[in-house]
Amino acid sequence: MSNLDGKEGLLSCVFRNFGKGYLAAAGVKGVIGILRKRATILDSPDLARWGTFCGLSLAILNGTLHIAEKPPKFLADASRAIPPHVRESLYYYRALVAGTLSGLSVFVLPPDLQSDVSIFVAVNALEVQGKLATNRKWVPELPNWDVLLMMLGTAEMMWAVVFQPSSLAAGHRGFLVKHAQLHPTQIESIRRMQLGLPLDLEQLNKFLAKHNLSGFTDPFVYNTHQESVWNHIAHLNRSVIGHTLQFFVNSASQALRVYVPLYSLTSLIFSFRNLLKSPIDSIRKIAENIIRSTIFFACYCVVGNGSMRWLRKIGFTHKVMGSWGQLMVAMSGFVAGLLLVLEKPSRRVELALFICRQAVHSALNVVSPIQGSQMSLRSKISNLLFCLGLGHMMHAFVQHPEMIRHKSMLSKFVEVHQGHKVSSGEATAISSEKLFR
Repeated sequence: MSNLDGKEGLLSCVFRNFGKGYLAAAGVKGVIGILRKRATILDSPDLARWGTFCGLSLAILNGTLHIAEKPPKFLADASRAIPPHVRESLYYYRALVAGTLSGLSVFVLPPDLQSDVSIFVAVNALEVQGKLATNRKWVPELPNWDVLLMMLGTAEMMWAVVFQPSSLAAGHRGFLVKHAQLHPTQIESIRRMQLGLPLDLEQLNKFLAKHNLSGFTDPFVYNTHQESVWNHIAHLNRSVIGHTLQFFVNSASQALRVYVPLYSLTSLIFSFRNLLKSPIDSIRKIAENIIRSTIFFACYCVVGNGSMRWLRKIGFTHKVMGSWGQLMVAMSGFVAGLLLVLEKPSRRVELALFICRQAVHSALNVVSPIQGSQMSLRSKISNLLFCLGLGHMMHAFVQHPEMIRHKSMLSKFVEVHQGHKVSSGEATAISSEKLFR
């Protein structure tokens, strides 16, 4: 039962939504556990933390909206003293207030997770605000903004994985290292070469010996034999064509392991009726999405890895650029991000925002790391951004639904009249009838 029918009580609405949020968190963690091949859903402390956070968020959000639609008698009586234009504004911005209040649920999470969810919401709220600003002609429309965002985000993350790995979330750092197909010894050697530091010959020669390759005796050999040393360390002495083909095949194989269960599970969860109605067409679309995303991801990884070699050849080295040699790694990520054009438009936006969130998380950790459970200024600001960002998105969902990409999914959780803009006259009439009777 929804609170929109005016029959459900406030407490019933709050408890029902808490349960809905808790179960939604369990479902998401279950899917993530399947994709990661480990039963994270059985991690009861983690599930309880996320379940409580999601449950409280939904309970506060829809409970506040319930009060706006069907206020208690004492509130309705007290509101008669409020001027009509204030009543109108309060009703018009009811979702903004409800979303901002529901953001207080972030304090259930530990400080490190508070920062993560705050960045997630803030980036998505910024996307919505950008659409609104463009729609109102406040700023010019920027074509292919998602590709540019992907290029900048990938540049930051590739720089971070080499020079500031601790700034990345542990899971994402492991993901990057795995798909970069570089051993930690290779990454450390790249870092040292770009910073002009001596190679760790003991570790490097042990690694090369495992691949039946000769070692080095000069820790600065990369200054005199740049290309051959790079090929020896980063490409294990393979030819350019051989390395590229092997890298592509490995990347495509790794991508299939992600995209086959991802697209299959999401289709079962969100398009089950279409799957039953038109199984052949549905399976064909799933296969097309898997193939397209696999080709994109494999090319993305190949270019990110392979472009480092060519950038060094044109002078992106410590010998030529000094400490600015670090830019070689960032530039390789910047170039790789351009491959996002291979994905379909809807996926492009999703991927660009995901990479942006990870890059912002890393950049903030470089500038202002949070140590332990200390509530730093950054943590307080991020929590404020979470509340304001969530409020902003809820307001856009109600008054500007065309700006929300996943409004159909969001409508399953947000219980409010939505789908058209409320004019001043409508707001006055509705507020007189509901919130301020």
